[in-house]
Amino acid sequence: MLRKIAIAVSLIIIFGMSGYININDLPLNLDSSTITGKSINQNSEPNSETNSQPTPSKSTNIPKTNPSSKNSVPKTAPKPEIKISLEDLQKTIASTPAFKDFPEKGLAGITFFDGNGKDMPDQKFLIKGGGKVEKGDNSDADFIISTGNYWIPKVKASNDFCEILKEIKEKQDYRFKRNIGVLQAGIKYKSLIKYKDCLGL
Repeated sequence: MLRKIAIAVSLIIIFGMSGYININDLPLNLDSSTITGKSINQNSEPNSETNSQPTPSKSTNIPKTNPSSKNSVPKTAPKPEIKISLEDLQKTIASTPAFKDFPEKGLAGITFFDGNGKDMPDQKFLIKGGGKVEKGDNSDADFIISTGNYWIPKVKASNDFCEILKEIKEKQDYRFKRNIGVLQAGIKYKSLIKYKDCLGL
């Protein structure tokens, strides 16, 4: 059998390509189990499917980059709101002469608003007798002075709150609300008449 295969291969090589012989004319009793492959036809054209194709190169793993990270601008942390603590305001009020004589039943409110003119809920203070300061709702105070929180650094650095109020009033940068009549205020706060320009009595 091997000899027959060798003869068949030799005849194919010599005559097959020149058209003198067809593999089907060979006097060999060969079936598909002996020789596999396609028969050669002298009039056949090369099959394009059998042409060797270039082996694609293996892709190189390139780390992906986030396009947005290339030109991204570092986010700037928002500036903290300017606030004053109860202790800092108490220190300034305690050193202000006008509040040392504040009547026992007196109620004065101080409120700071933000850059948009909106009252800051945690920056509302109530001044009571003897100049004691409490933090919280002051809507029931006899009079309420509101101004911007940008004045807070000056308030902290001052030892006379009236001087700060004077500057605020000169620049008309405040809101004033009175919940008590002028006559009643004159009686209740008679000990502070000399400071009426400061407190707005």
